[in-house]
Amino acid sequence: MRLSPKMLTASALFLECAENELSVPDLNAKQKNELKEIIDGCRDVLKDLQQMLSKYGKLGSDPRGLGEKMKILWKRVRWDQKDINELRSRITTNVAFLDLFTRNKIQEVKSSADQFYKKQDIRELNEESSKILNWLSRINHTPQQQDYIKKRHQGTGKWLLESQKFNTWVASDKQILFCPGIPGAGKTILTSIVVEELTNRFENDKSIGIAYLYCNFRRKHEQNVDDLVSCLLKQLAQRLPSLPDAVKDLHKRHSYKGTSPSLEDLLQTLQSVTAIYSKVFIFVDALDECQDTTGYEMKFLSQILNLQARCQLSLFATSRHVPEICKKFDPSTWLEIRASDEDVERYLDGHMSQISRYVSEKPDLQGEIKTAIINAVDGMYVTPVNLVDDSYISVRFLLAQLHLNSLRGKTSPKKIQQALQKLPTGSDAYDSAYTEAMERIEGQLEDEKELAKQQAIAVEIDEPELDKENFAAIDQMVSVCAGLVTVDEESNVIGLVHYTTQEYFNRKQNYWFPDAETYITTICVTNDFTYIHSLTQAVMKFLNSESKINTAWHILWDSSFSSDYLSWLEVSKITGMHLAAYFWCREYCTAATR
Repeated sequence: MRLSPKMLTASALFLECAENELSVPDLNAKQKNELKEIIDGCRDVLKDLQQMLSKYGKLGSDPRGLGEKMKILWKRVRWDQKDINELRSRITTNVAFLDLFTRNKIQEVKSSADQFYKKQDIRELNEESSKILNWLSRINHTPQQQDYIKKRHQGTGKWLLESQKFNTWVASDKQILFCPGIPGAGKTILTSIVVEELTNRFENDKSIGIAYLYCNFRRKHEQNVDDLVSCLLKQLAQRLPSLPDAVKDLHKRHSYKGTSPSLEDLLQTLQSVTAIYSKVFIFVDALDECQDTTGYEMKFLSQILNLQARCQLSLFATSRHVPEICKKFDPSTWLEIRASDEDVERYLDGHMSQISRYVSEKPDLQGEIKTAIINAVDGMYVTPVNLVDDSYISVRFLLAQLHLNSLRGKTSPKKIQQALQKLPTGSDAYDSAYTEAMERIEGQLEDEKELAKQQAIAVEIDEPELDKENFAAIDQMVSVCAGLVTVDEESNVIGLVHYTTQEYFNRKQNYWFPDAETYITTICVTNDFTYIHSLTQAVMKFLNSESKINTAWHILWDSSFSSDYLSWLEVSKITGMHLAAYFWCREYCTAATR
């Protein structure tokens, strides 16, 4: 092996390329230090090589005489044996280090690229899955579940979760647990408690499927059988690590044709997805409210019971005592919903401070209040749900809440005791409590009274448009309504506290709201006139814009007319009146000529 200045130059260029790698932004601190050590080793070799070439430089000159040639030959022999072997070893070692570093870096880049493409594939797959799931159903009951759970007090539903019948239902396969209750029994909250319990219990077990429905007579437009089955299918499909092929095939068949799946298609797909799980829990709350616009809730119940008989599916359902529904369930599967005085007392303890400060300082008076209210709601044996501001609050706690609210504003213990003696009981308790609440509303300041009795829309009869400064705060609207309204925290919608409240106002509308229909009609007409006025202004602004007229005419011409039609009419001569005439807008034609 001969070492020459050319080799030195080539090695220097190689070293320069390696040094350039230090400026690559993809290298981390550890990699830069590692590469710097390799470069420093290569630089040392080159320095030693340069010194050696200088030392033996005259070996390359033309020797004269035999003696001189012998000296050169002897030095070359000594150089080959010592220095070259050492340099070769050092160069080989440094090249091996650099090669290993390069290989590792290439592998890292490849891994990063593979990971990037994998993430991209997962992202695209997730987007496609979301698209299919949204196509399947846009109904989402999760916000309702979260809203109900937020309002639950600690210990609520413990009696059910610890009951033998419930635990047998959870541990066994293909079981039914039917929980009937009287109207206002708080069955929805009970359902949400059980849903949360099983969701937390099987959070990490993806072989267990969970899906739930909260039926509501106010949402009939989204409660036909197809909607409900689609919603269950969507929940079970999205709990799996990847979208089931059965769901993908269903979407592919119908999205291509632009059709919607039939009930039979949905049920078959639901059965296929259910079979993927080792066990499935389905919860249906308020079967008696599971009606579409046609009023047939039994069809859905029949389909779910048929599915339950064929699959590893356990069903939890609640309902009022509707004979047609109750006879569908074997009495051995029933768990009647009941409550206790302790539940009401716990509720009252948590809200006693709402009355006044002096009540909080008198334990004996608190005891009198609790005893009187518990006796007043005695006989309403319903679900132990300790809630406030919930449209599904139980009857006992609804009455307890109303009775407690009726004590607000009492200025002395004696007046509280007098009010306790007059608490309504029996079948007329609801009407009496609601009437007293309305009388307290009537006794408020005029502005507060009007706010409590009107629909929360900031429209005034004599105003042509909505005034943002006229909106009242939600908290203020709730506070002036004497406990008769509540706010859904998830949807931020204000509604009556209970369906019995709505029934009361339906019966007493002529007394409390004799002019309600006239007022609402006037508001609607005001909105219509405001809308028409705003629309007219927008149309005239459009018809007076030359650029918008030309653009609109080009679009109409390209889509509606042949190339020969109206060829005599230059686009530059088109006016707003032409467009108005094309759409037969007589009033705009008249306005455009002014």
